[in-house]
Amino acid sequence: MSAPGSKRDNPRIAELKRLVDDGILSAKEAAPAIERLRIPENSHEPDLFRAADAYREVVNTLRESLEQNDVTAARPLLREILGPITAVPTEAEGERFLTAHFPGMSAEDVPFVSLADGAMVAGA
Repeated sequence: MSAPGSKRDNPRIAELKRLVDDGILSAKEAAPAIERLRIPENSHEPDLFRAADAYREVVNTLRESLEQNDVTAARPLLREILGPITAVPTEAEGERFLTAHFPGMSAEDVPFVSLADGAMVAGA
């Protein structure tokens, strides 16, 4: 039986090592990918690559939901990215609209937020 992390256990690591051996990649170029592949899937150790991949997946799914005007599918994705969102009826200068509040986020955290912790999201 092979040891965990051996070439036999992970063909992707073996392929990266072959590319290094063949001179296609340098060891320095392959090292980050090899390290990433050595982290077990069920590890509690933070993996920025996995986090970035998961974030991209959520954002792409959100974009698809919004392009299809699927609000029901978009809501949980927005909550996953922004946290809980509270919509509050607001009136200013004779106009009525909903203001979204994102607890724990400031205007600097969310570029489109213009009012303390909220932003106009829907006209009335």
